[in-house]
Amino acid sequence: MKRWMLMMAVMCQVAGYAQLSIGNPKEKFSLSATVDGVADSDYTWDTDENKDIADGRMKRTMSAKLKSNIRLVSGLMGNVSLAPFYNYSATRLETEWNGVPMFDFPDNHHHFGATLSASMNMLLGSREHGKPMTILASTAPNFSENGFEQMSGLVGAMVYVTRSPKTILALGAIYLYGSPVSWPLWPLVIYRHQFDGRWNVNIMEANWLLNYQASSKVRLAFGTELSSHKIYFRPNNDLLPRKALYDLISERVGFFANWQATKELSLELSSGVNIPFYGRVRDISHPHIYMKLHADVKPYVQLKLNYSIKKD
Repeated sequence: MKRWMLMMAVMCQVAGYAQLSIGNPKEKFSLSATVDGVADSDYTWDTDENKDIADGRMKRTMSAKLKSNIRLVSGLMGNVSLAPFYNYSATRLETEWNGVPMFDFPDNHHHFGATLSASMNMLLGSREHGKPMTILASTAPNFSENGFEQMSGLVGAMVYVTRSPKTILALGAIYLYGSPVSWPLWPLVIYRHQFDGRWNVNIMEANWLLNYQASSKVRLAFGTELSSHKIYFRPNNDLLPRKALYDLISERVGFFANWQATKELSLELSSGVNIPFYGRVRDISHPHIYMKLHADVKPYVQLKLNYSIKKD
């Protein structure tokens, strides 16, 4: 079970790196702004050697994210896109070990950069019986308020087992580089199916959703969405690395309501429970885990505004 949850956590990172053109093949520009908040939460830290080495409280986690996707090249052979991003989080960790503060942690954190992604389409096998195949690659410099942190990205490939107007099933694998994970090679599964004019299921990147098209402008959904929360910081503690990464992956289970206000503008509101299951403090360049976070399940609310321009 832990291995499966870890795989989902890594796929959440994949969603941040790769701009898979399968979702909106006609979209040439998009800009989204997301604001969300999670209630205060108690937590404990431990390591492989020690249990409950420290405890504390996570104060009113609020985050705001800006992300743009610019399609630079688009064609039958493949796509190239650039995705600048900026993440702000106001996360206060009050961590103590026997009454002594554990490490320095920024209350206000800034994480920004840009992901350059490319995909190439080809045919695997003969023209008569071959399967469509897509090769993926991306790279992204990551910055914080302390300056440049690291390069990260992926390379991979996926084969379309089924691709029709109603059903898409793609299987493949990706290799992560520049990310401090113990196992960088992971499977990739994408599945979409349209049951009728209103109902469809979408398992893609970090989302597992059952969608219902209530009207021409309103779409409702129930399911899970993975949320990634990264903070680069300087612990100022001899027991921790000089340049550390706090990486929290949460699974959000709830309801999603999307309103297509205009052809270009949409608004999404979601609410449910936030389930933290992968919280780690690592060296930004090494997979060794220094501390593991165990936090409470808490409610969340998220508001997302999206603006996109599509080809005529």
